[in-house]
Amino acid sequence: MAEPRHAERPSRPTGARARTGPAAAANARSRAPAGPDAGAGPHAPGSRTASLSDPPPTDRRPPTGHEKNRPLGAYAFLTGLFATGFGIPLVVAERRGALPERIPAADLALVAAGTFKLSRMLTRDAVTGFVRAPFVDFEGMEGVTSPKEKPRGRGLRRAVGQLLVCPGCVGVWAAASLTTALVVAPRPTRVFCAALTAFAGSDFLQAAHSRATKA
Repeated sequence: MAEPRHAERPSRPTGARARTGPAAAANARSRAPAGPDAGAGPHAPGSRTASLSDPPPTDRRPPTGHEKNRPLGAYAFLTGLFATGFGIPLVVAERRGALPERIPAADLALVAAGTFKLSRMLTRDAVTGFVRAPFVDFEGMEGVTSPKEKPRGRGLRRAVGQLLVCPGCVGVWAAASLTTALVVAPRPTRVFCAALTAFAGSDFLQAAHSRATKA
């Protein structure tokens, strides 16, 4: 007679294999290390705090070395000073009835020649180096009477230094000053411009003589 077969009981797994089901899955998730993207959803607890604490995006880039040397505020100040110094005397002359309707061609020629020579004297001559010294660095001589200089410092100091090594820039101020002086005090201004014109003519004659002797 055959022995009755007893129902085989499945062996009970041991260790980590014994834990199955929802509870085991939850336990596994709790033990899993949190990666960099863990909880990074739009409703994650830390995402709202991080978004509020982050600085707002900006398109501004840090200034470069060349941009740091641009004293824009000093330029604006010098422009306002120029407009004020040139405009106020003209307004006063207009109210007094001393402003001429037109400037004669001879006076314009004197002012033009005087502006040329005065601007060159202030920016290129060694004898006027004391005027530029607080605003420029001396780097040697390019000729017997021509110093080599460059602006120094920052802000207003640098802006004035840039002005004083630029003959064309100083020429604007010289022309405005001589024109205003011609309106306010025409007789002494004409004499002063005549002296500057003679000085400029002498320079051209000296240069022509030097070239002629070297040829």
